[in-house]
Amino acid sequence: MRGPLLTLALLLASCAARTPEGWTRYDLADGAYSLAVPPEAEREAVQGIDSQVDQFTLPGLRLDLDYGAHGGAPPEGGETERVGGRTVVVAREPGGVGAWFEVEPVDHGDGTVSPSPALTVHAVCETEAACETARRIVRTVRF
Repeated sequence: MRGPLLTLALLLASCAARTPEGWTRYDLADGAYSLAVPPEAEREAVQGIDSQVDQFTLPGLRLDLDYGAHGGAPPEGGETERVGGRTVVVAREPGGVGAWFEVEPVDHGDGTVSPSPALTVHAVCETEAACETARRIVRTVRF
């Protein structure tokens, strides 16, 4: 019994490590994903049209999150990494950083396949330190 319990403890510890100490984790888009933000972040009320959107502001940084079917495609030349069990492309944008999480197809079982909702994150940052904070936030995403 020690083996499975130790494995579970290690899994829980690795999940907890993804939320930096003192940060707050938010469940977003009706629980479709979550992310953690620093304590100085403020969640802003925003309304999407055809997707679920959220916005957080911090000193020198605004983070816009869009979860839906029409998130757009990542630009060429971004860095690819695994975050929250999905591939994400993180790239510099004019005035900030963008992150595009891969779209996984959904098979409806009736011969039709459609893209699953995708998460797109845009960060407008005033300094390189603020852009680095945005990258750290993106790395806390869980699906």
